[in-house]
Amino acid sequence: MDYDEFKKELKKEVEHLFACRDTHYTIKLCKVRKNNGVEFDTFCICEDHKNAGLNIYVDSYFNDYRAGKSIIDIAAGIIEYYIKMKDIKINNFDNIFELNSCKRSIYLRLVNYNRNSEILKNAPHIRYLDLAITFRYGFFESDGSFISTLVCVEFMKNWGVSLDELYRISFINTVRDFPFKVKSLSSILIESILNELEVDKCKEIYQILQAIDDEINMYVCTNVTGINGATCILYNNVLQKFSKEFNCNVFILPSSIHELLLVPETSEFMADFLRDLVVDVNKAAVSDVDFLSDNVYYYNRVINTVTIV
Repeated sequence: MDYDEFKKELKKEVEHLFACRDTHYTIKLCKVRKNNGVEFDTFCICEDHKNAGLNIYVDSYFNDYRAGKSIIDIAAGIIEYYIKMKDIKINNFDNIFELNSCKRSIYLRLVNYNRNSEILKNAPHIRYLDLAITFRYGFFESDGSFISTLVCVEFMKNWGVSLDELYRISFINTVRDFPFKVKSLSSILIESILNELEVDKCKEIYQILQAIDDEINMYVCTNVTGINGATCILYNNVLQKFSKEFNCNVFILPSSIHELLLVPETSEFMADFLRDLVVDVNKAAVSDVDFLSDNVYYYNRVINTVTIV
């Protein structure tokens, strides 16, 4: 059974299991367009009396099927997940047209402007360099994951807010709920390596790694959750404080929508090298949905501005 046949058969089985429960749901097989225009197949399951439905992504279930799991078991798992999550997710989105219900949960996210040009036609946004500042309504689940949806023009009209006011609200929320953090890339690599080692080897290896710590003069800038951390470039004083600490201007590498790399200009790295590095890493290690930009940015601390190199 190929993927298209799998989707159809799985939908039939999910509908059958819901019918056995004598519940009234509409199940649609939809394409959901995510960041950078990347599309995913979903089952959109909606109760008849609800404004919002729950999207369940189908792609990963096909891997389960290919690994030997039956369609009946997969469908049962989808029903179980839906029952577990529907009240949490749907209730949070059910009042999405009421500003007072949403006001503390609207956040900023930076995305690539060109790759999202179609989506942005129906979404309030602010141009920033080659990027776009977008707005998302979202919330944290009990397991720490963050669920969000793009704020569209219809939402903003119902809320009765201007673009400037929407940015002000979202900026306050983002800084409050997603505080930034900056950590040296080398220390992150050291921690990652040590976590894979046996305890008795850690001390020796740590001393070796610590010796090269100062050689990697790059710093990861994100937020405490690691979700949409590139937005930290917009925070007040993040770049100012970093440049003051190193007493120089700063190169900014868009690692992904989730994080940035900060490189003091005093380092041996040159702009052309950094640009090539960003392009190569994006091609090799960054998924299409997490891609932010192939450009390198430059923070001038004297005039407090960020430009494209």
